[in-house]
Amino acid sequence: MYRAETMTYWGDKFLFWQWSFSFIFLAYPSPIIDPIML
Repeated sequence: MYRAETMTYWGDKFLFWQWSFSFIFLAYPSPIIDPIML
């Protein structure tokens, strides 16, 4: 159960950061962000 909760927690964090990076990439296109998106 602890592992499942941890995976869900990190899954939410990953989706949040992915959305944040996508927003930044769309708002400020930069070659520095390209490696992060990959």
